[in-house]
Amino acid sequence: MLGFIYHNDFLRHNTGEKHPEHPSRLKSVYNHLLESDLVKTDRVNAVKAEFNYDISRIARIHSPGYIENFKKESNTGNSYFQNKENVIDSTSFATAVKSCFSGLYASDLLLNGDFKQLFVASRPPGHHADYSRAYGFCFFNNVAITAKYLLDSKVFQKIMIIDIDVHHGNGTQNIFYDSKNVFYYSIHEHPTFLFPGTGRFFDTGKNSGKGFTLNSPMKPESGDDDYFKELLNKLYPAVCEFKPEIILVSAGYDGHKDDIMGDISLSTNGFRRIFYALKYLAAEYCEDRIMIFLEGGYEPEVLASCVLNTLDVMTDGYDINIFDALATADMFGLF
Repeated sequence: MLGFIYHNDFLRHNTGEKHPEHPSRLKSVYNHLLESDLVKTDRVNAVKAEFNYDISRIARIHSPGYIENFKKESNTGNSYFQNKENVIDSTSFATAVKSCFSGLYASDLLLNGDFKQLFVASRPPGHHADYSRAYGFCFFNNVAITAKYLLDSKVFQKIMIIDIDVHHGNGTQNIFYDSKNVFYYSIHEHPTFLFPGTGRFFDTGKNSGKGFTLNSPMKPESGDDDYFKELLNKLYPAVCEFKPEIILVSAGYDGHKDDIMGDISLSTNGFRRIFYALKYLAAEYCEDRIMIFLEGGYEPEVLASCVLNTLDVMTDGYDINIFDALATADMFGLF
């Protein structure tokens, strides 16, 4: 069974109807999931998040001054924070805090043995947020805060973050760029063509983190087969060598061919193939431990379909090495 972490408070951060990161995207995911057989057949357990954590957990990743400034700007009702793409209202700080705390709550469920697979369906997203900078609709780096929390637990020493958002997770890369305990891998649209313009193939980490960052920039219009070839040639060997104890996924679905935010041409079936691969890696190296964090995806109906497909893959019972058996598996219609 997979734990699906949600809370209606994640719908409160109101960016306005014309902003891409609008509450309707998450509302669509919630509505489709509750109507699906995934919940009715107990393959997915929808768990309401709890937020009993100290703000100091966020300060393990973000500057205390930055946290305080964001709180002040939100509480005073300003319309944006640091730049105009980061639209805020009076609820934004509290919602962003709850968004990253939901990852800590999911971590505790995993550490306590309640679930090995979790999907954290929160907003605002986080992978662009840096130490003291909000960026790309992101205020706190949810996946980074969770990774640090898991390292602090002393249960895990080797964590792999796999970022499949169409945009490079510049914040996550920067935060762990000199860490040997967190391997960051990102596959994204080529940085020359798309925000934020980072994530080059030659960015590989520094100091003790040298060799623990890996980027796969993809040309516009890259599709399912292009992505899978890259994952086979780059991600698979990296995981085999690093041997992570847990995988965290920054799951952006804005690389879908029908999304408004990029020029990558993944299909819904392409995302299924990606998550079969990630499921296999978690089974092979991490005793099935995997936590998936919602990042981008800006067409509500497409996003909901992709998320439900992800949950279906993670809980369908198939345990195959997709890297070795993709052609055979295709014959059986798994993808």
